[in-house]
Amino acid sequence: MNKDAGGGPEGGGSRIATVCYGADSIAEDAPRSLDRALACTGLYPVAWVEIKDSLTPADAQALADKYDLHPVIVHEIVEHDPGRPKMLDFDDVIFVSLKLLRFSGTDDSIEERQSKIILGKDFLITTNTGDLPLEEVRENIRNPRSRIRKMGPDYLLYSILDSIVDGYYAVSEELGDRVEDIQDRIINENAEDALERVQRLRRSLVRFRRAIWPFREAVNAMVKGESDLIGDYAYPYFREVYDHTIELMDTIDTSRDMLSEMIDIYQTNVSNQLNQVVKVLTIISVIFAPLTFIVGFYGMNFRYLPGFEHPWGYALVTAIMVFIGAAMIGIFRKRRWF
Repeated sequence: MNKDAGGGPEGGGSRIATVCYGADSIAEDAPRSLDRALACTGLYPVAWVEIKDSLTPADAQALADKYDLHPVIVHEIVEHDPGRPKMLDFDDVIFVSLKLLRFSGTDDSIEERQSKIILGKDFLITTNTGDLPLEEVRENIRNPRSRIRKMGPDYLLYSILDSIVDGYYAVSEELGDRVEDIQDRIINENAEDALERVQRLRRSLVRFRRAIWPFREAVNAMVKGESDLIGDYAYPYFREVYDHTIELMDTIDTSRDMLSEMIDIYQTNVSNQLNQVVKVLTIISVIFAPLTFIVGFYGMNFRYLPGFEHPWGYALVTAIMVFIGAAMIGIFRKRRWF
C-alpha cells in the first residue's frame, strides 16, 4: 500500500482499486479481495473503492454485510441487464445507476454498459468503470492542494459523474461528425447506402437519448434532494452536471432533426433523379413517335404508296425523318427541356 500523494497502486491489472484520502494523507492500493478493499473505510475521511468490472453476487453480499444495504440495492447491484438510469436515496446511502456509452467500431452503433455507484457518509463505491477515463480524478486526489482533497465523498461523486458526462460529450461529438459526414454524402454524392446509414445513426441517437434523459432526472433528483450525504457546498456542482445534460439533450434533438431532414433530402434527390430519367425517356419517345409513324406507314404491305417506286424515295424519306428529329430536338432545347 502506498501512502504518498505521488504514489500509485501496485498491480495495475487488478479488478479492484482503492484510494483512501483526507486533506493531509492518501493511501492507494490494488487489493485482490473486496474484503481487503473495504477495510480502509472509516480510516480516512473518504474511501473510494473502484471495482472495474461488474459486481458478483459474492461482492454484493460483502457490501451488504459491510454497510447494511437495503435489499433493493443488493438486487440492483447484481442485476446485469442494462436498466434505466436512476437514483435511490436510502438516507444512509445513495444508490446511482447509469449507463456508460461508446461507439462500436465503424458501424455507427453505440455500446452501453451499466455502472453502479454507492455513496455513503465516508465512502464511495463504483463498479464497471474499467473503460472510464478516471485517471484525471485520481491525479487530482494525489495533489494535496486540490479541492477534492478537502471535500467529502459527495464531491468525489460529482467528479466521477462529470467524467462520465465528458464521455457523453465525446460520443455526442462523434455522432455530430458522422451526421455531418452523411449529410455531405447525401448532398454531394447521393450515395446509395446513405439511407441505411441514416437509419443506423437514428437508432444510435435514440439509444443515446434513452441513456441521457433518465440520467438527467437522476442528477436533478440529487440537486433537489435534501440528503445529508450531499453537503450544501456540493449542490452547485451537481447543478453544473445537470446543465451539461440539458446541453447534451439539445444536441441530440438537433442531430435528430438533421437526420430527419436528410431523409427528406435523400428522397427528394432520388425523386429528382427519377424525374430526370423519365424526362429523357419521354423526350426520346416523343422524338421517335413521328419517325415510327413514317416507318410504319411505308412499312405497310401495299403495292402503291407515295414515292414507293421513286428512285430517290428512300433518301427523301430518310431526310424527312432526320429533319423532323433535328427540328424536335431544336424545339426542346429552345424551351430548355433538356
